Amino acid sequence: MKGFLKLLIVCAGLCIGSHAWAQAQRTHCAYGFQDSSCGTKIATAAQSPPACSTAPGWTTIAGARWQGSHYSSPQCNYQAPPSCPAGWAVLSGPAWNGSSWGGLSCQPPPPTQGTCQYGFLSGPTWNGSEWIYTCNAPPAPTVTCASEAQAQGYTLTNGYGRQGPFTGYYTNFDGSYGHGTYYQQQYGATGPVWTDTCGTSGNTYILYCPVSPTDGSAMGQLTGNTTSPGPAACGGPN
Repeated sequence: MKGFLKLLIVCAGLCIGSHAWAQAQRTHCAYGFQDSSCGTKIATAAQSPPACSTAPGWTTIAGARWQGSHYSSPQCNYQAPPSCPAGWAVLSGPAWNGSSWGGLSCQPPPPTQGTCQYGFLSGPTWNGSEWIYTCNAPPAPTVTCASEAQAQGYTLTNGYGRQGPFTGYYTNFDGSYGHGTYYQQQYGATGPVWTDTCGTSGNTYILYCPVSPTDGSAMGQLTGNTTSPGPAACGGPN
């Protein structure tokens, strides 16, 4: 009987101790029951890997990698859109295709009047890749030389061909001297009446017109001589 009572007392003690331990576990780190062993649990949400921009011009060289606790930064590259040269018109583009720019079409400014020395004969017209135009031909030498001859009081009657090229001095339109390369166009002409030392009169001349080697236009005044046979025709010295 005594043994049974002793066993009952031991069991009761164990039950009471277990309940107290369990109760202590439930209340440990609860409000009012914290100690130095209680700390805030640290947890983070799932991380999304960073990515390069998907805006036009951006491409990914290498994606982000997981490094145990975080992602590395991706390697990105940006390509600026191409542009037309200054003064050129944009016809189309540029367009981004996901990896590169394309479709840029530019138009250069149209040729100016200075492109053709004597103006445009036709055009300029854009054909999709370039400006198409033709230039007026330079005035024929007989026109410009004839105009200068008329200004000097002569009328050209016929041409005798061209000599040269020569490099040297010639008389400019204003009477000053010019120097350079030129051809010499020879003409027959009529002009002011002359009388030579033999008393012979006439109004015919041989004139020389300096003309440009590039476009054949007159470069200066005409020079020349009368068609007088000279003093020898009447027995005088040559």
